[in-house]
Amino acid sequence: MSSEAQFLKDNRVILYTYSDPLDLSKDTQILVEHRQLYENAALPIHRIIDATHITKIPSGLLSAV
Repeated sequence: MSSEAQFLKDNRVILYTYSDPLDLSKDTQILVEHRQLYENAALPIHRIIDATHITKIPSGLLSAV
């Protein structure tokens, strides 16, 4: 598992948990899918990112953003 998204507090909070090995294509796809949620939400949606289980940063990470 490189990433997981959990919806909390009546879908008002999304907890993203990342761990090694990161799969940038999968992680980017998850964020694209969730973008529609953010755009259509009547109230703010908050994101919490847990990257405490990442020990290696993939090369090209910044250029992928």
